[in-house]
Amino acid sequence: MLTKLTVENFKRFEKFEIELGSSVLFVGPNNSGKTSALQALALWETGVKAWYVKRGTSSQRKKPTGVALNRTVILPIPVPELRLLWHQLRVRSVKKVKGKNVQKNIPIRITAEGEDKEGKWSCGMEFSYAGSEILYCRPIVSGDQDEGQPVIPLCALNVNMALLPPMSGLVADEDSIETGTVNVRIGQGQTAEILRNICYQVFTKTPESWEKIVEKIREIFGVTLNPPEHLDHLGQITMAYREQGDSKLKLDLSSAGRGMLQTLLILGYMYSRPGAVLLFDEPDAHLEILRQREIYQHIAETALETGGQFIAASHSEVLLDESARRDDTLIFFIGKKPKQVDKPAQVIKSLKDYGLEDYYQAEQKGWILYLEGSTDLSILKAFAKKLDHKEAQEALDNTFFKPVGSNDPAFPQRHFYAMAEAYDNGHKKFRGAALFDRLPENKLPASDKSIQYLEWQQREIENYFCFRETLVNWIKAMERQDDTPPLLQSLSVYKMEKQIDRMEQALKVLNEESPWGEDMKVSTEFLEPLFNNLGLSKIIRKSNFHQLVEHIPDELISPEVTEKLDAIVEVYSSRNDPEA
Repeated sequence: MLTKLTVENFKRFEKFEIELGSSVLFVGPNNSGKTSALQALALWETGVKAWYVKRGTSSQRKKPTGVALNRTVILPIPVPELRLLWHQLRVRSVKKVKGKNVQKNIPIRITAEGEDKEGKWSCGMEFSYAGSEILYCRPIVSGDQDEGQPVIPLCALNVNMALLPPMSGLVADEDSIETGTVNVRIGQGQTAEILRNICYQVFTKTPESWEKIVEKIREIFGVTLNPPEHLDHLGQITMAYREQGDSKLKLDLSSAGRGMLQTLLILGYMYSRPGAVLLFDEPDAHLEILRQREIYQHIAETALETGGQFIAASHSEVLLDESARRDDTLIFFIGKKPKQVDKPAQVIKSLKDYGLEDYYQAEQKGWILYLEGSTDLSILKAFAKKLDHKEAQEALDNTFFKPVGSNDPAFPQRHFYAMAEAYDNGHKKFRGAALFDRLPENKLPASDKSIQYLEWQQREIENYFCFRETLVNWIKAMERQDDTPPLLQSLSVYKMEKQIDRMEQALKVLNEESPWGEDMKVSTEFLEPLFNNLGLSKIIRKSNFHQLVEHIPDELISPEVTEKLDAIVEVYSSRNDPEA
C-alpha cells in the first residue's frame, strides 16, 4: 500500500507532500489539481516500469543513467508536448558561472513511499526534459543507500497502478482486444471502446467475481446483466441486460444510462485488477446525488475485498461527506498545494455552510472584505475613484468580496476563521476587513492582527453622498448628455429641487430625521422615495446609487471616507506580511 506521495515541479505544483491511506479522496473545485496529482502517481509508475524493463534490478550507482520515455508511452497523461508536464513550463534554469550562462535541467521529482509485508520502502523517480517528444527518467539516489542495494526497491516494482478516467460513452460495436490494448485505450481516455472487454476478462478469468458484479448492478440499478459473449466470426464482444420485471426483453448494453455504464466500468476494472492501486478520476460522474454515495461505498468495499487501494478525485460534497463518515484519508485541493484534512467533520461543515468556491477565492486573493452587499462595494469603488485613491482602487479591484446580507458581525466572525483555518500560503497569513453600517453601542467586535472590524459613524454609507448639491449636480450632468434617457428629458433642476423641498417639508411635519443628517437611513427612507416620486425608479435605484458619488462637491466629502479606504488598504497590504 502507498503511504506517502511527494511531488516537485509537476504541472501546477511547485512542491507538495501528502500522506495516503487505504481509501483516499482528493476533493476540491474544478481545475484545482486533483487529476494532476493522480497523473503524478501514474507517471511515477510509468517511470519505475520503464526503468525495470531497460535496467532490471541493477545495483546502486552514484547517478544512474536515465532511460528514455517517449511521449506516446506516457498513456495516463495525454499532452501534445512534454513541456506541459513541467511547473510553469520551466524545464531548465540558467545562471552565470565565471561570466558564462550555464543551463541546468529542472527535473520533475516524484517519490512514493509504501508499506507491505516486507516492511517500509521509498522510491523516487526524476524526469528530465529532452525535447517535445522525449524525456529521461532515473531513480533518485539517496546518500544513505548501500552500494549493493537495488536502485529501485523490489516492493516498488510490485505496485500495480491504474488510472481510470470517467466513462465517455459506449461504442455500438466493440472489437475484442488484448489486455495490453485495453490498458492503452484507457490511458488514451477511450473508455467507450473497452467496457465489454473488461467485463469479458472478469467473466472468463474469475466467474465468481462476475457474479458479484451482476449482483451489485442489480442492487443499484435494478437490472440483470447477461454474460458477455465473444463473437468469433466478427472478432467482437457483445453484451446485453434485462430490466427488472421483464425477463424476456434483452437490451444491448449501449441502451443503458451513462451512470450505469460508469458504475459497471469501475466495478469491472476493480475486479479485473485485484490488489492494484486504483486511481479514479470523478467516479461519481453521470450519477445522481443518491447514487453518488452508494457507488463510493461499493468502491471502498470492493477495494477492501480485492486487497487493493483506491485514490479518487471528486468535487462532490456527497462523496466528501461519505469519506469523512468512513474516516477515509481526505486531501483538500485548494490553492497552491493540497492539504491533509485532520478534522474532516469540521471542514465538511464549513464546506456545506460556505462552499468550495469561498475557500478557492480565499487562497487566490489572500484577504477578504465583508460588506453588507454589492451596493456598498460599488460605492466604495466610486469614492476611491472620486478621491483618486490609487491604492484603494487596487485593493477593491483585487478583493475576495463577501456580502454579509445584513448588518450583523456574527457571520463575518464565523466565516473568516473558517477561511483562515484552511488558508496555507507559506508564512503569509489570511487577512480580512469587515465594514458595517453604524452598529448599536458595543456591538462592534474587537479587531486583531488578522481581521479589522470597522463601522461608519453615520447611519449608512449612503449618508456620505446624500446632499442636495449631489442630486442637483447629477441632474445637470444628465441634461448635458447627448443620449439622455426619455424619462429624464422632461426633468429639470427645478423639478428636482421642488420635489426635494416637498419631501423635506413632509419629514419635518412628521418629526422625522433630516435627509442631510447622520441618523436617517437615507437609501430607503429618502433617496428611493425621491426617485420614485420623480418617475425615475427604472433609471436609478439602490443598486446603482454609486453613480451619484462622482457628483458630490469635493468640500462635502467627509474625511471619514478616506480613513475607511486607508484602513482597507492597510489590510490589503498586510496580506503579504507575516508579521503584520
